[in-house]
Amino acid sequence: MKHFLYILLSLNFWVVFLLPYTTNAQLTGEVIFRHPEFSNELWMTNVEASHPPRRILKHINSIYGLSVQKNGNFLVFLADGIGHTTGVYLLDRMQRRPEARNLTHHHFEEVLDVSISAQGDVALTNMLSDPPEDRGLFLIEKKELKHWQPEVKRLKRGEVFSLDWSPDSTQIAYENNNGIFLFNLLTRKTVRLRSRRGEYFPTFSPNGKYLAFVRKKSNAADQMSVLSLTTLQIVKTIVPEDHTHINGINWSPDGQYLVYTTPGAGQRLYHHWAVPLSGGAHEKIFDAHETVHYLFDWTHAAYAVDPVNRLTILWGQLKQQNESRE
Repeated sequence: MKHFLYILLSLNFWVVFLLPYTTNAQLTGEVIFRHPEFSNELWMTNVEASHPPRRILKHINSIYGLSVQKNGNFLVFLADGIGHTTGVYLLDRMQRRPEARNLTHHHFEEVLDVSISAQGDVALTNMLSDPPEDRGLFLIEKKELKHWQPEVKRLKRGEVFSLDWSPDSTQIAYENNNGIFLFNLLTRKTVRLRSRRGEYFPTFSPNGKYLAFVRKKSNAADQMSVLSLTTLQIVKTIVPEDHTHINGINWSPDGQYLVYTTPGAGQRLYHHWAVPLSGGAHEKIFDAHETVHYLFDWTHAAYAVDPVNRLTILWGQLKQQNESRE
């Protein structure tokens, strides 16, 4: 829930992917994105490539959520299902003619977010309002993906809005009206990282050491904060330049930039900005042309996944620090 890309429709009605026109912000790698005009289509391109992108899927319904397995074959997306249901779909992008498969078979009515881990596990939210006990955080394990109707396990009850997997696939960051939390798949324990209202879109850095999120304040511009998962302290706060609302955030694959999306005007739906974590100007990127859409995800991560035992130790530190603050 935290994405950006840029494409252009040329005079010959071919889609052309352009390099950033800025001189400093460097965003590289392969991306999968929803077409800005045809919302039921997914396309793929490489930022450094000179050839145009290619379509990998034409779905029957509009796509409104997307998560790509880093350094893997799969992606998951959300689309309308039968009646008022939401479909959670799986796609193997490496197939010659990939076809999307519905994992949830119209069981959920309001899936707000979905994310696939580097290991291939799928996490999703459900905000079904009636009955309220069906709200929560759910998991489809990788081993279940081979089944026509995979088992969907509930991890947590209650409200869950947006979520993100840690790079080592052992933790899920999520948020609701009570704060930002980490759920540990190994221990099945939850730690609250933040207890303020109005903090959204928790997003792991590629090395798993930081968590970025958006802070919304009444009568003030939105801000972005970066939280150290070692100390649980805010290490950086960023205020967007000349903007009051942030639609989403993401990390660059190398972890050197935060990229945030703001509303556009007229036919330009969005603007995308890159700000270096080391400090510097906010640079407008992916914005040379009008047909811009925010829904995209990188296919690879620049960082290798940290060993699981390192993040297990980190989890113990988080738990101790959290308990000492209560």
